[in-house]
Amino acid sequence: YNPARSCCEICSRTPGCVQWWFRGGHVENNKVCEVFFDDENSSFYPTSPKTAQNRRQLQWYKDKPAHGVPRGEPTAYYMGCGWSYYLAYDFPCVDGSDDNIYGSGTILDVSIDSKPEPSRRCGKKDELMGDTLQGRWVRAPFPNQTTNDCPNIMESDLNFSSHSNIMKYDGKNPSCWHRDDLSNVGKICAEGGCSKFMPSAWKSYLQDETHWYGTWKPFDCSYEENDDVAVQKCVNELKIESITAQGASIANIIKDYLNQRLVGINLVEPSEVSVQVIIDTLKMPHQVWNSPEDKFKDEVYLKPNATENVHRYFVTGFYFSSEREHNVIAARSEKFSRIAEEILLSKGWKSLNAYDMTAAFTFDTAEQKDGVHIVGPPMKMILVKFFHHLCYQHDGRIHVS
Repeated sequence: YNPARSCCEICSRTPGCVQWWFRGGHVENNKVCEVFFDDENSSFYPTSPKTAQNRRQLQWYKDKPAHGVPRGEPTAYYMGCGWSYYLAYDFPCVDGSDDNIYGSGTILDVSIDSKPEPSRRCGKKDELMGDTLQGRWVRAPFPNQTTNDCPNIMESDLNFSSHSNIMKYDGKNPSCWHRDDLSNVGKICAEGGCSKFMPSAWKSYLQDETHWYGTWKPFDCSYEENDDVAVQKCVNELKIESITAQGASIANIIKDYLNQRLVGINLVEPSEVSVQVIIDTLKMPHQVWNSPEDKFKDEVYLKPNATENVHRYFVTGFYFSSEREHNVIAARSEKFSRIAEEILLSKGWKSLNAYDMTAAFTFDTAEQKDGVHIVGPPMKMILVKFFHHLCYQHDGRIHVS
């Protein structure tokens, strides 16, 4: 999204690169990043024609011309062949096993969590960004269809899979939604370069799972799985006229999951007493890679207050493992999330903590393996959290939360 900075990053990570130049402009031939390796009497092309044979051209999008030298500091390394094939342009992976990570060989016996479900329902305070993870993913035995645990087979819902592969939702058996075929998640390419490296991208054993079933479990509270009857009762009593998602790319993905959950739910007609419900992603991760902290803080301050007729929720940043932009890292996501938390909670907003939940799936279920657009199990749990907080007080009554 920022060709000049990315061109600088390419040069900084490429051994022997001494200068970079992004031509920019609207002419097709100018949409390239050039890196130079002539370290004797080198100067910016085209003033030094002798460097022509030592330059490499990488296709890029149009932008303003820019040039410079590599950053004089250590650069981050990336695991795998790299999301952007520009960064692995000269050294493409021959095989996905080229950069496998090898451990000690010790086998760990991880038993199924047998702790009893906490009786306390999770409240607003349980969504706060803490100093440590507030829960863990618990895998359970895959539901047996023959014993009617989940009467409907697990299959993709093509009506809501424009941004990611989503399993069909059963309004009578909401817990069955957590079944997943992780081998078919994260394969949609939306950006240039994605399809170039996908065939040889590194993957963990989790991405071979065809029958995954598990949920996010906080340590000392629990989330209610609301079926269609409970959601409809909630909508009726709160007089909800609309439930929408705002933001950028992550919001568009949330819309698919949200609209799938709202099939069969009848919202009320707009009136003076009806309620609008808004889920806002605050345009993260776009803000994380584009905005200085002060600018982000100023924009969050301008967000309106939640009111009796407009209930507002915000989704925290994800636990990023991105190679797309050098600013998109987990630490910045956490910092921006804490800024949003400090400002928006005082405006009556409610938080949906996605940072903790996405840590375990940050690479494995990210669309186009970009470490940013994390879908699958974490995205479903965001919706579980949302309906839980929308409909329940601590005493369990459906009421304004």
